[in-house]
Amino acid sequence: MPKVVNHDEVRARLLDAGFRLLVEEGYAHATMRRLAAAAGVSTGSLYHYFPDKQAILWELFELTTGRDTERIRATLPPDAPLDDRVRAMFDFYRGERSYLADLLRLVLEVHRHEPAPASRQRVRDAMAAYRDAMASVLALEPGVVGAAFSLLVGNLVQEVVDPSGVDVDAQERLALALAGVLG
Repeated sequence: MPKVVNHDEVRARLLDAGFRLLVEEGYAHATMRRLAAAAGVSTGSLYHYFPDKQAILWELFELTTGRDTERIRATLPPDAPLDDRVRAMFDFYRGERSYLADLLRLVLEVHRHEPAPASRQRVRDAMAAYRDAMASVLALEPGVVGAAFSLLVGNLVQEVVDPSGVDVDAQERLALALAGVLG
């Protein structure tokens, strides 16, 4: 009797291993052979699911963006008081700092190694999806949400470059003070 394979489960495992390898070694160094080894499958099995490294990257982008934006939207209903929504965003950020910093590393790798207009557009689309998810939680005008998003992305950049320089509590206090002015 042939072995029953859950293809969605295998695909998810391959993408998870791909994410780790792409973040740790970079897009340029992550070959299909290395990706297969990291996932514990043969190269042929990897090619069964993905025709090339770029296909893994794009599906990984779609998966993480979709999953993350749903988690952001689920943090708090938009009709909660603004202070609670701001705290929820910072709680989400605190809980996901390491993952979000890794995701930023991956985004920067894509931006660097896939310079085609379509690749750059995928990065912009992903950033817009995160901004839209944040906007749905904060329920503020787009310019204010854009500034708040820039603050969090700036935190992530600093997290990657100099983690000791990030004071999330101070930034949350600033955001709450601004929310008091806006709310």
